[in-house]
Amino acid sequence: MNKRQLIVVCVIGILIALSGCNNTHSQSDFEGKNRYWVGGFSNDKVVENFARQFKDAVIKQDRKRVASMINYPLQLMSNGKMIKNSKDFIANYDYIIDKNAYQEITNSHTSDMFSNYQGVMLGDGVAWFGGNDSEPLVKAVGNARVPD
Repeated sequence: MNKRQLIVVCVIGILIALSGCNNTHSQSDFEGKNRYWVGGFSNDKVVENFARQFKDAVIKQDRKRVASMINYPLQLMSNGKMIKNSKDFIANYDYIIDKNAYQEITNSHTSDMFSNYQGVMLGDGVAWFGGNDSEPLVKAVGNARVPD
């Protein structure tokens, strides 16, 4: 290989290496591009609309609406108690959506949420969404201790 061929090979190698180095992204690079795929969703708008509806229902203290958005049985994160159905959820609503959970939900953003293999997280983990695009549901909520 002569000197000229060596230079061409080196330049091509450098260009190939540099082409894979552009891994910086702005927040807008992800908008509309499946931000929540790892949480099981393929449509970001569905997840964010569901989060907004959940937040609005909590703000309005629409217990029936909130209860209809839960995936049952719901195991509480704080003490492992199982909430079997919407009737059970409504009966324990004040323990589950207590003052702290209410504040965190009402102050949380319903876009650009964190997601991982466990689902999509609202706020600092006050609620987790799971399911799929056709039926997103709340799979964990609050940090309450419902009395036995």
